[in-house]
Amino acid sequence: MSCPETSPTVSTQSEPPSRARALLPWLVAAAARVFLDERHAGMHEAVAGMFAALDGWIIEPEVSFSIHGERGIIDILAWHPGRRMLLVIELKTEVVEVGMLLGKMDQRRRLAANVARLRGWDPLAVSTWVVIAEGRTNRRVVAAHRAVLRRKFPVDGRG
Repeated sequence: MSCPETSPTVSTQSEPPSRARALLPWLVAAAARVFLDERHAGMHEAVAGMFAALDGWIIEPEVSFSIHGERGIIDILAWHPGRRMLLVIELKTEVVEVGMLLGKMDQRRRLAANVARLRGWDPLAVSTWVVIAEGRTNRRVVAAHRAVLRRKFPVDGRG
């Protein structure tokens, strides 16, 4: 018995098939997340390098917590045992929602001493830093919310 010869079909459509169109927004969002993850990882490396050059600091990246129903992740938790100083660092590749940033930083500051004690650290003081990636959009957002950001974070690292 002989089989009829088949040839592959070639589509000359200019639009992707409907299934591909449905996946397109997800793929674009995933690509954006990968880009932001790479920038975030680069910021982690830069801050870790800075602390490695300083005496006495211990840093813990991506510290998760769940205390009294409040959950979150601290990008970097830095501890100086000699000074008993705790530093909560948030790394922002993009400042999207200032209100959410302020609320999450308040939560992290309030809970940081408890998070530290779970690691055997007993801080006398807790400070917070927000490290924002360089960029026109971030500068524009920070400028637009300067008064409220300055109220929450009275000192910046620009010297």
